[in-house]
Amino acid sequence: MVKRILCLVLVAWLVASCDMQKMMKEMAAPQDLALAHHAFDQLRSHDFAALETEYAPAARKADLETTLGRLAAIIPTDDPGASSITYVKTTNTNGHRTVMLILLYQFPTRWLQFDISTEGDSVDAMAIETLDVSRIPVPVMPAATSGPPVWLILAGLTLWLLLMIVIYRRYARKTR
Repeated sequence: MVKRILCLVLVAWLVASCDMQKMMKEMAAPQDLALAHHAFDQLRSHDFAALETEYAPAARKADLETTLGRLAAIIPTDDPGASSITYVKTTNTNGHRTVMLILLYQFPTRWLQFDISTEGDSVDAMAIETLDVSRIPVPVMPAATSGPPVWLILAGLTLWLLLMIVIYRRYARKTR
């Protein structure tokens, strides 16, 4: 019985210590995240000429600047309070990489979802294929700063398990 309880405690500690944001950041290459954040900053600052140079030649359409202007109009002028990664998909086919990222930005007045898709032959030579910005009413996942700290969750779980052990032992003594 003690082995089962110890196993349960171990599993509970492992599950409670998982950090989804950390896992998502490890799934994406730092260069891909840097490119995505840089593209968002260029879009926020209306630096369309510099952003167009980041695009793949095939993706540069005649109305690209108009599209970028429409997307930039959605972004608030103030700085985002927090950002998090909600989706990462990287495919590598015969040395050609395709990366899709969805970032969530929290502004004081609204949440924005930033979708970016890049392609290239190496991590250092990626070009933007598509990007999109949309308002979302409620975040897909909470920002990394919300919720109780992990140590508090683990402490509460430990106290609960200790209480269950005490109750079980008292019950076992009464039934003997």
